[in-house]
Amino acid sequence: MSSAQVLALLLVPTILILVVVVPTALKYYYADKERMSRSLSADEWEEIRSTLARADKMEERINTLESLLDAQDPSWKDKL
Repeated sequence: MSSAQVLALLLVPTILILVVVVPTALKYYYADKERMSRSLSADEWEEIRSTLARADKMEERINTLESLLDAQDPSWKDKL
């Protein structure tokens, strides 16, 4: 095998790596880096906790209202 053939055999995979693999790897690297930088602040976590607490209270109220409606008219769900 001549040196030109060896060079041609090495050139094709090298070009494929540079054109396909490296840009894909860089894309995923920077996407992951951006995702990590978007972590929530302490205020945002507190807002989430507050919203979850309000959602729990609303769930309790809905359950209470449903039990009252069930006692008043057991077929109310069929009317929806």
